[in-house]
Amino acid sequence: MADPTAHRRAPRPVADVPVGSLADGSVVAKAWLIALVDAAPLQAAAAVPAAELAAEGPALCAAVLEALGSEAALDRLRPGGDRAGLAARAAQLAGAREPAAAVAAVEALRFATWDALRSDDAGLAIRLAHVCAVVLEASLAGAPSSPSRPVATAAAPPPPSAATNAAAPPAPAAPPELPAFAAGPEVVIHDARHHDDGREPWRAPIERRLERQLQDSRPFAVLAMEIDDLERLLAAATGREVVEAIEAAERAICGELRPADMLVRERLGRYWLTAPETDVASGRALGQRLADAVAAAAFHHGAPLAMSIGLAVAPDDALDAEMLAAHADEGLFAARAAGVRLA
Repeated sequence: MADPTAHRRAPRPVADVPVGSLADGSVVAKAWLIALVDAAPLQAAAAVPAAELAAEGPALCAAVLEALGSEAALDRLRPGGDRAGLAARAAQLAGAREPAAAVAAVEALRFATWDALRSDDAGLAIRLAHVCAVVLEASLAGAPSSPSRPVATAAAPPPPSAATNAAAPPAPAAPPELPAFAAGPEVVIHDARHHDDGREPWRAPIERRLERQLQDSRPFAVLAMEIDDLERLLAAATGREVVEAIEAAERAICGELRPADMLVRERLGRYWLTAPETDVASGRALGQRLADAVAAAAFHHGAPLAMSIGLAVAPDDALDAEMLAAHADEGLFAARAAGVRLA
């Protein structure tokens, strides 16, 4: 599975995390266990492995708390770090056997940690969401049931032959076909799953556009946009159902744009928008229209898709392409952490 945090600018560590008595992780682990049992139906509560969570949960929770204030500590939870195995066991410690259940388990860990911190610091909430996203990705990657690519359509197994028999494993699933768009705003389609060498080619068209706009004295906006619960939707999907919903969301987004706007798909469900001659007020109005359009046009199992949006405007927020993109990306995290559409 592509790393959902690999192409984002990570929220900065928080210098003064109010950890105190939570340092050993036991308090958070206990709250996590209670939250898991409380959320489960009575007949399923016994599936939560309380003994395993009691044994290993405090160490995981302590690692999460430490990562809030240290990038080096967060790196220890990533692949290759000495705590990566602990992060990969998060779903198992919660008794989650399916990707969707793993997402819910890590969300319960995030809420338990936030409640235990007793803080109202928005920066800390954003950092906690980022740390938990790293834990979730490690957990999904370590789960046997996790798909290797988001929303892959099922492939039929090869027919029996002299070289293969009926028990042979199915062929690898193909990635979903991605939608094309009719004429209108400039749309740059890029699927970041196909680039695993650390480069971020999806940034190039954004930066070129921003460099041109910075030569003009008129304001312009940069919006970072992502479908909420994207990883859970992709992990739990079968066939093309989620892809079709996101296609509808993308068409709705394009329907709200002007020919001068440019939309870049970083990956399926995550986008960047540059909007010339757009100040703070009109940028917020645009973001609200986009969120409303997605909610009205895209549905999954009868529920409308929601989209979180971060906004940055030049020259108010920055006069540098990198800083503008970082500001918009941090706004996206802030909107999601606060439960609002736009920040």
